[in-house]
Amino acid sequence: MDFDGWLASAPVRGRRATRLACVSAALELGLEVLHPPAELHLWAPPSGNVVRQPGIVWHRSKAIGRHSGPRSESVLDVLVHVADCLPHVEALVVWESAIRRRRVSLGGLHRVRWPHLRARGLVREATGLSDSLVETIAVDGLRHAGIALRQQVEGHSVLRFTYEHVVARFEHVLRTVERAMEQGLHLAAG
Repeated sequence: MDFDGWLASAPVRGRRATRLACVSAALELGLEVLHPPAELHLWAPPSGNVVRQPGIVWHRSKAIGRHSGPRSESVLDVLVHVADCLPHVEALVVWESAIRRRRVSLGGLHRVRWPHLRARGLVREATGLSDSLVETIAVDGLRHAGIALRQQVEGHSVLRFTYEHVVARFEHVLRTVERAMEQGLHLAAG
């Protein structure tokens, strides 16, 4: 179900207070997502009436930012909702995309009083240094494997991986990086 279709069939009262939320709003705002949502994510105020129906995920919370237009919640609210709704790396992809596309600043994110623990964790991990969602996934996976790394550094050996490697065959990426480190390639200056 799409938002316009839902709006056409929704009661008038529900239409006024409803916006795209979470990953659905991220797409509307031009942010990268790893997987398009199978369901429509909508926001309603905590006191609003919502009708539960298949294909709709409701996010009911007090807004922390100013909404981005008549259809979508604010970028800050998108970030807090994806933090709670999506798996960690998928949420980090959206956060990095918001920084890279200049919808928010890294400094601004650190000044927000995030209402949820997962959002507070993501603000500590987001760097804005990833050039793509593939780089975000690779960096996150390597860090969680205990490999310390710095992004966007020149003069070191370069390892290249495809989208397929990073998204579907991450163990291959990890083994390749570990072999390169065993050979000392991470220490060689260019």
